[in-house]
Amino acid sequence: MLKDVVAVEPLAEHRLRLRFEDGAQGVVALPDLVPFEGVLDALRDAEVFRPVRVNA
Repeated sequence: MLKDVVAVEPLAEHRLRLRFEDGAQGVVALPDLVPFEGVLDALRDAEVFRPVRVNA
């Protein structure tokens, strides 16, 4: 069963610390998962990436 992300914290090098509803947490490196191309190209800019948030 999938768990909802309840908190996110932006880290250096386009990584995110994620916390899930069951208390589990971890760090993911976004460039390893998603190419920053096309409409996602703007995420290369730290000022655009940093305000990441969970939409509750």
